Amino acid sequence: KDNIITNFLEKKKIFYIENFQLKKESWLKAGGDFKFLIQPKDLNEVYDVLSFFKNNKITFYTVGNISNVIFRDGMIRTPIINLKKFNKINIKNSNKDFIEVDVNSGVSIFKFVTFISSKLKISGLEGLVGIPGTLGGAVYMNSSSYDSYISEFIKEVLIIDKNCEMIKLSKKDLNFEWRSSIFHKMKDFVILNILFEFPKKLISNTENINNRILKIKNHRIKFQEKKLPNLGSLFATKDLHSDIAKASLKFKI
Repeated sequence: KDNIITNFLEKKKIFYIENFQLKKESWLKAGGDFKFLIQPKDLNEVYDVLSFFKNNKITFYTVGNISNVIFRDGMIRTPIINLKKFNKINIKNSNKDFIEVDVNSGVSIFKFVTFISSKLKISGLEGLVGIPGTLGGAVYMNSSSYDSYISEFIKEVLIIDKNCEMIKLSKKDLNFEWRSSIFHKMKDFVILNILFEFPKKLISNTENINNRILKIKNHRIKFQEKKLPNLGSLFATKDLHSDIAKASLKFKI
């Protein structure tokens, strides 16, 4: 099927990399090679790729920033859709109370937080600075850090399912919980866009926002190992003592 995939991508002029070396490019500098790393740049290209795979019954995987994921060694022949180039941020609507921002799932968390805090001067996402993934992964995992939660300002999420149908899910449909969402129970879908709604009452002084970001960055530098590639914190909890007690009767006592 390699020639079929190559011919399709060339015909549609969709960017791809063949024999992509994970050891050189991934966050952890480990893993084998992707036979095809496909990087669509807009919604039309994403749809075209997914439709092609569906019609030809080709299995695929989707990744964002190739961070916080461990891939096996050797050649990985399953095509990989990488949404890194699907990375636009648009202010969709603004009224006296709220600002709506529509974001592609391939936008990096850092780029998104910088846009919200620097351009819109809205406080509330500073704690997410330093998380290396993309918004698609952040929504899937309901990422949070330093009292900032990606789900706090989400209004709705646009996905495409295995039948290539676009589906909008409101926040109440997403069942956000600690490090979890409805997506953990779903199969064969891709997160496309996320619509955020930010209250204008959270507009703050730029200096205050930057000071909080700097404080968080310094805290990360102090407590997270930076000398070698790593996954940052491997343990997350809202209540350390409670979680330890669940693991051992001795600790509970």
